[in-house]
Amino acid sequence: MTKVVTDSGFEVEVDAETLQDSMEFLDAIIAADSGDLKGIPTLMSIMLNQDDKKRLYEHCHVDGRTSIRKINTEIKDILSKMGGQSEPVKN
Repeated sequence: MTKVVTDSGFEVEVDAETLQDSMEFLDAIIAADSGDLKGIPTLMSIMLNQDDKKRLYEHCHVDGRTSIRKINTEIKDILSKMGGQSEPVKN
């Protein structure tokens, strides 16, 4: 597990090894990067357990709603910070 603290202070442990070898995760990243918002919940479901997902929603709660922009920023930050702590997949 890799511990990540985002710039806004959200702390989470993510299984980097699983993410490096998950085709579903890659599909979700491609979808999200191409503007398909449905990719974001899929990414979250793969990256985070239910408790962490709930905490992230609470962390990104603004004016009575969970902000998609804030969630997107947090997910990008988690992935960015994980990039420096994990090794590339080797075939």
